[in-house]
Amino acid sequence: MLNLWKMKRVFFFCFFYISSASLTKAASPVAFTFLTVSPSARGAALGEAMTAVGGDVTSAFWNPALLLDTKGSTFSAQENFFLQGSDHTFLSFGIRPEKWGAGISLNFRHIGDLESRQGPTSQPLGTFSENEAALGAGFAYAVTPSLAAGVSGKILYQKLEAYDNFGTAADFGLTYRLTSRLNLGASVLNAGPDFTLDKEGSRLPTAFRAGASFLWRDFLFASDVVFPRGDHAKTGWGVERTFRNLSLRGGYQTGYEEKNFSFGLGVSHRNFRLDYAFVPYQSDLGSAHRFGLVAEL
Repeated sequence: MLNLWKMKRVFFFCFFYISSASLTKAASPVAFTFLTVSPSARGAALGEAMTAVGGDVTSAFWNPALLLDTKGSTFSAQENFFLQGSDHTFLSFGIRPEKWGAGISLNFRHIGDLESRQGPTSQPLGTFSENEAALGAGFAYAVTPSLAAGVSGKILYQKLEAYDNFGTAADFGLTYRLTSRLNLGASVLNAGPDFTLDKEGSRLPTAFRAGASFLWRDFLFASDVVFPRGDHAKTGWGVERTFRNLSLRGGYQTGYEEKNFSFGLGVSHRNFRLDYAFVPYQSDLGSAHRFGLVAEL
């Protein structure tokens, strides 16, 4: 019991030390902003309040400790048709033996037909594209029957016109099952060194998240608070109602100028689930549609 208590203290000390060290305010520009966008249709529909919501391998995007909250082997393919010709693909695979879980993921975004100019001209010189990718691998372990800890590493890549470069980042997460229906979670996402594409360095979109989920009958309620590095706090709220093979979802976010409400649904059949999310944006930015497939292998 003494060794277990010391192990838990070490986990919590390291976790919150990394949290405070990663969230020091910085004014430099932010690289890899696509890492702040939900790649999951279910997560987008639930207002991205996913730090304590498990169920499939995509949950590890918000908290690597949730790799323990999957069943057996799980594969997921998610596609996000985003704004202004941008498309966002997320592929992930996870395994869950007994006291540990592991997963890999590929997060990729492409933006095409960006106009190239030199100075304020009416006609562009041409067009170019931007590509960003994150290849990740994560591991989670059951410290106790109620407490789980997880960590994941990412190799980042960005190509913009004639420039390209690699970077690295890491995620750290904890979950604690307070009761059979109430789950708590916390995570530090995208912690790592500054990224340089040409000459100017850019910081990663590091953020600290804390959340809770509560299951009541056929309803799942979730809430998150997010503290992005160098920015003000944001919140996410979500509710999911399940009718046999159909799940209806709704979400709301605060702290964002361009979005708040979100909606979606999921349809299950045997070991497969199809998800859809609709996220309307303000300021004439249009809307985002997300589609997802989750399969238990």
